Amino acid sequence: MSTMKLWTKITIGIQVLIIIFFAIYSSLKANEASTFLNLLREQEALLVRAELEAEKQTEIAMSAQAEAEQQRMMAEQQAALAMQTLEACEKSK
Repeated sequence: MSTMKLWTKITIGIQVLIIIFFAIYSSLKANEASTFLNLLREQEALLVRAELEAEKQTEIAMSAQAEAEQQRMMAEQQAALAMQTLEACEKSK
């Protein structure tokens, strides 16, 4: 009877140790998954910031392009005025 009780206690002890091991293992895996999820969230935040910066840079580039186009038009107008002035000077000679 005593040997039976001892084996029962040993078996229960081993089962408890196995349960504790799997509980610790599961906890570690949960922490690993949580860390990975946090890294994904940080990456997502970085991507959102990068997208916003890209949009901002696109707006700046479009504004610069519009400004360049306006300056080109002004240069063309000044060139046309210079040509008219040159033609008027040549006619008056």
